[in-house]
Amino acid sequence: MDDAKFKYLTVTVNLQFNEFPSSWNETIRPDELIKKIAELMHEQVKAFVSYIPTLIGYLIITPLFAFLFLLNGNGMYKSLISLIPNRYFEMALMVTYKINEQLTNYLKSLMIQGAIICVVSGIGFYFIGLPYFYIFGLFLGVANSVPYLGPIMGAIPPLFFALVIGGDGTTELLTSILIVVAVAQMIDNFLIQPIVISGSVSLHPIVVVGAVTVGGAALGLVGMLIAVPIAAILKVTIQTLYSSMKDHNLL
Repeated sequence: MDDAKFKYLTVTVNLQFNEFPSSWNETIRPDELIKKIAELMHEQVKAFVSYIPTLIGYLIITPLFAFLFLLNGNGMYKSLISLIPNRYFEMALMVTYKINEQLTNYLKSLMIQGAIICVVSGIGFYFIGLPYFYIFGLFLGVANSVPYLGPIMGAIPPLFFALVIGGDGTTELLTSILIVVAVAQMIDNFLIQPIVISGSVSLHPIVVVGAVTVGGAALGLVGMLIAVPIAAILKVTIQTLYSSMKDHNLL
């Protein structure tokens, strides 16, 4: 490179750096950041409050059905099995066994997912100096089981707490909380879900995303929660039926 080109490059770089803001406050604007976060929290709280009646209904109905099923689940299972013709009895047993296996694996994977997010976010909150980091980490880990909305719901309590305690470092703390949540979600989306969740139900990650999207469009939050297990049940049922019917020369 000759001297003329080198001088031109040096001048250009210096001009670019001179135009760069001398302070991040000129770019980020702490007051605007706090305002945007407050607006986001207000919208999410309103959405959550509007969903509370439906949530209460599910919280009442679900334990009731679970109690009745546990009370007489074995009898119900035997009654249903007795209705199946002998010719398809073995096939039906295999399908129910596979479904039970898939659901068990899925629930285990959700527990593993929640535990990892809890630990990752808790450690992150600890290093940024957030009080009660273990409580907020636990809440984020539990809320993360809800697809899409879970991370937002889990981020609201620590953000709200940071706004309440206030202080000179509020902007930095809010930004740090958002970074911790974002990092936890990157780990979840790129590592946990493709490896743990998809692997537990033997579904391709694209199928999982598609199932959650369709479930959310059809039934909202409930649809998102039940989409993956239903997709896993459909897959294992079709596979088992197809294999059994081939073995019995029905295809």
